[in-house]
Amino acid sequence: MSLNRLQNAGGLLALAAVITVPLALMFQGLDFTDTGWLLANYRNIFSAPDSVSYWFHLWLTNILGGLCMKVFSGLGLYGMKLGAVLLFWASAAIVYYTLRDYLTPNMLYLGLFLGLCYAFAGKITIVHYNNTSAFFLIVSGVALVKSITSGGFARALTSGMAVILATFARLSGILGIGMLMCIPYAIFSLGLDQRKGVRIFLGYCIGVLAMLLIIVGIMYLMGHLELYHESLSLLFLKSSVHDSYGPFRMFTRFIRQNLQALLVGIGIISVAGLFSAVLATIDDSKHVIIKYFFFALIITTSFFVDSRLSVRTGIWGLSGVCYLICGIPIFFPKRFGSERTLLAMVSICLLLALSVGSDTGLKVSSYGFTLSIPVVLAILSTSDSVFFQTESRGRSVCAVVPVILIAIVLPLGGIDLYNGIYRDSHNRRLLTTGMTDSSLRGVYTTKTRAHLIDEAVAQLHNYVAPGDELITLESIGIFHYILRTRPYLHNPWPVLYEPDYFRQLLQKIEATTTSYPPMIRALHDTRKGWPNNGPLSSKREAVGVRNLMNDFIQRNRYEAVWNNDMFEILLPASTQSKHPRF
Repeated sequence: MSLNRLQNAGGLLALAAVITVPLALMFQGLDFTDTGWLLANYRNIFSAPDSVSYWFHLWLTNILGGLCMKVFSGLGLYGMKLGAVLLFWASAAIVYYTLRDYLTPNMLYLGLFLGLCYAFAGKITIVHYNNTSAFFLIVSGVALVKSITSGGFARALTSGMAVILATFARLSGILGIGMLMCIPYAIFSLGLDQRKGVRIFLGYCIGVLAMLLIIVGIMYLMGHLELYHESLSLLFLKSSVHDSYGPFRMFTRFIRQNLQALLVGIGIISVAGLFSAVLATIDDSKHVIIKYFFFALIITTSFFVDSRLSVRTGIWGLSGVCYLICGIPIFFPKRFGSERTLLAMVSICLLLALSVGSDTGLKVSSYGFTLSIPVVLAILSTSDSVFFQTESRGRSVCAVVPVILIAIVLPLGGIDLYNGIYRDSHNRRLLTTGMTDSSLRGVYTTKTRAHLIDEAVAQLHNYVAPGDELITLESIGIFHYILRTRPYLHNPWPVLYEPDYFRQLLQKIEATTTSYPPMIRALHDTRKGWPNNGPLSSKREAVGVRNLMNDFIQRNRYEAVWNNDMFEILLPASTQSKHPRF
């Protein structure tokens, strides 16, 4: 009874948190790097797509971001963050309605809250390629499972269409096709009729082809098809280099991180199982105070340990737990039922697919926790579990396992969610100052950062107007979003270019014109430490592009017309006479 009351209280709090916490956290934190780059792309995707053609293979992400910007235009940056919350709520709703027959509402709410923690802790907080791709992969996986267990050609069709949407949101989403393994598995292990399996497969393939034709047709009509092709070519050029996005690095990272995740996951499961076995021996009716004390001790210890662990360790551990627990029904399908077994397979495929294609590896897979953690809890909560079956109290132990597992990982998720502000100060008490421009409405950062941004924006209005071209050097593409300008170098974040390609781009530009736009560049790194003076990026691409741009500045006689402690505005000799302030 005591654990039930505890679960009820925790479940209600988790439900309230799933609804309110993301809305509350959206107000704080301003990232200039990834978020700024995405916002610049969204601002120009419809009006000037050629100006944001770099990484155009994230086409659907840019389209959805551009639509979100139009729908929530009156809310400024807060509206873009609201879009990410709506995307998470949609994922959570799908998971809830899929698993509501296998978990108590309270346990399901707790699982979704853990998914919330890792969907927002230390993550980009607007609609972007990772959360968009994860959403479509969840839709694809759930629809495929439902088509196998409940029938329906339309569900198989939906699954195939969703995996293509995931691919055009983030290229590695194509790996979601691996979920098709559920069909032969269901035929050979779950007794699925072969003819039904073939129909499901055909429906899936038709969905893939139909959505592919629809997207290519839309691209053609919008004039985006050639830009998409060029972006793919540039991506493969970059990936051929031995860097963090190269195939060798990505493969070794995938193997190394997933092996480490399994090791950490084994440790977490061992500790949870040990605590669960001890708690299961305590009689609620006689020693309820002891049980509460023991449970409180577990949570306190978890807070102490988790506060000393990195976010990466927590994500690896949870990924390992999901792999191990979700792997069990695959070998014991009769004990868990068809749907839970297939959802376990989908969860593994989801995490693996998301972990590929990023230089952060498994960190991206945590977007899949919205589905995989509740699936793990559904497996652990089954009354027919294979855990501890040799014990007379086996089911009691199994009932305690998910509660203890949550007690171990919840503190880490909560701490990360509160402190994990993406590339801004991790001290929320300092994020209390808003900025004057309406495009940044509803978002607060540090006082110094807000002041430096306001100064730069006020000065830039003297040199550029909406629709003008602008060069943003270093990681400050967000100025295109604020000022409604177009990236002159086809990329609001030019230091990401491959230097050899960028040299050719500059040569092509200088061969066709002698008139160049204003430029703003960062004097220091714009990641989480600024405005504390930190060195600019020392990555090979950034250094190479920076050197090429310095030569470009000298050749075209750019001169500084304004600067503060963080930014510098430069004008070329060809346009200085047009600006009386110079």
